[in-house]
Amino acid sequence: MTHFPAHFGSLSVSLLLLAGCGPTDQRDIDKSSIWSGGSNQVTSGGYWFTYVDHLAWMENHPDLNPAKHTASQGATISPLTDMNHPLPIVPDPNETSGHGDTIHVSGNTPAAPTWSDVTTTGNWFDTYYQQPNLYPDSLNVAYPVAGVGFSFIPHSGNGFDPSQDGKYVGFVFDMKTLQNTADVDAQLALVCSATNGNDLRDDNVQDAFAKPGCTYAKAQALGESLEQQAADFFSGPNSYLAQSCFLYEHKTVIPKADNQWGTYCVLWNEMTLPDWVKPLAQPPEWSDENLKKCATKLKWEMHKPVSGNPSYFDVYLDNVKLVARDQAAAYGCNISALPADSSKVIGPRSGADAAL
Repeated sequence: MTHFPAHFGSLSVSLLLLAGCGPTDQRDIDKSSIWSGGSNQVTSGGYWFTYVDHLAWMENHPDLNPAKHTASQGATISPLTDMNHPLPIVPDPNETSGHGDTIHVSGNTPAAPTWSDVTTTGNWFDTYYQQPNLYPDSLNVAYPVAGVGFSFIPHSGNGFDPSQDGKYVGFVFDMKTLQNTADVDAQLALVCSATNGNDLRDDNVQDAFAKPGCTYAKAQALGESLEQQAADFFSGPNSYLAQSCFLYEHKTVIPKADNQWGTYCVLWNEMTLPDWVKPLAQPPEWSDENLKKCATKLKWEMHKPVSGNPSYFDVYLDNVKLVARDQAAAYGCNISALPADSSKVIGPRSGADAAL
């Protein structure tokens, strides 16, 4: 169990305070080039957003948070978007880099709580999601987390096929990091139906996909003590063992040296489930069909330390582009990871992922 909480924490908070509304500019549409500057809107129609965990929100609403966590226990990110504050586009400070408009975020992520804190005290359950209009029976854990991403279409609907009927085998992006950013986790959200997905709908930000969108741990009854909630989370009839919420398909990217732009490739067939997935979980099958009909969001989440001091990040992104099979080598993709069947963008899974 010693390694489990850090990875569970790194992926267990859904998007929040997100979705800047309205483009800052308009430009021509190129479906292979998802974003290359000029606007906070991607070419498929959605918008860039940033997000953090709910710990700061919980601090501002102590009546909903018996543990009374402090905002300092949560992650930070700047700028932080919400429905009224879209993500601004900023120029690369290095005018000679060849990168003009960029997406830029910075902040830090503190260490996650210990597994015993989560499963014995109940102090880390996310009271934002427990609001009456959301999921009052939910036992989602408010692990510290921060990231940036975009919905493919407005309000995170699932009406855009990022493979374009099998033409594109993955995506590439340019990235520059500062402050010794440790790693960046590229993640894809999928919601195929109300009960078959890996993301939790948030009505407060007008998510458009079916509710709830995934399976979350539940309390057996409302009004339970924190200790009883912890027991339900760990061993109740609707425990974390069956959780599919936040089981995003992902690939961890290791940045190049500080202050150096690089091009990074993520093939759909390289994406895997996080290592905290449990055998009872039933996330969407990772297949060409589900990529085509279920994809809602693409995001970059920041490193979460297992313990000790916060992990700082400073990330610039540019030139997010879908890549075809015959372009993969030129973009430095791991072509050995492509499916053997050239008609597919996602091949059969092996090992633990296939066993689920």
